[in-house]
Amino acid sequence: MSDIPVFTKLTNVPSTRSFRERSREGYLLVDHTASPGVAKSLEGLSTGEGTKVELPTIKCSHCPNVYVFNPWRTRERGRCYKCMKHLCDECAIAYKVNGICRPWVQVVDDVKDGKPPVLARDL
Repeated sequence: MSDIPVFTKLTNVPSTRSFRERSREGYLLVDHTASPGVAKSLEGLSTGEGTKVELPTIKCSHCPNVYVFNPWRTRERGRCYKCMKHLCDECAIAYKVNGICRPWVQVVDDVKDGKPPVLARDL
């Protein structure tokens, strides 16, 4: 058996999210058990040969973007205080500028009704 860890999961990082927020997460599994891996580490995680890394993912509330949750992020994470959900960086900037909450569900409903898709960041 080699000294390379077989599975790395983000369990040693304290979570600041509530159970309700974590229940909406997905995950990204990077599996290098049968490959040479990548030369550089992914955000400080071991992603070399023979390892698996599981990272939580979060969907933006105002657009279809899904992004990897980085627990070592130092910037404030985007949040819409009208619908109380996570935002990607692009939608967070647009929300701070125009203050419009237009959830992705509303955009999909408009498309079903025959209207053109308009995201909150496009207004």
